[in-house]
Amino acid sequence: MSWVLVLDDIAVAESSRSYLRARECSYNLGRFLESVPVAEVTDGIRVVRINGRAA
Repeated sequence: MSWVLVLDDIAVAESSRSYLRARECSYNLGRFLESVPVAEVTDGIRVVRINGRAA
């Protein structure tokens, strides 16, 4: 289970991991949404990879 934030039918953010429990997924989405108002917006996309896979 993971979360994806969609605006105007475009995925703009997604969790970097999956969760075993719905409550963990919901909690972490909430934490992400709390950080959005104070986040710095930068140009480009950052993809994190671990062992050749997107994390």
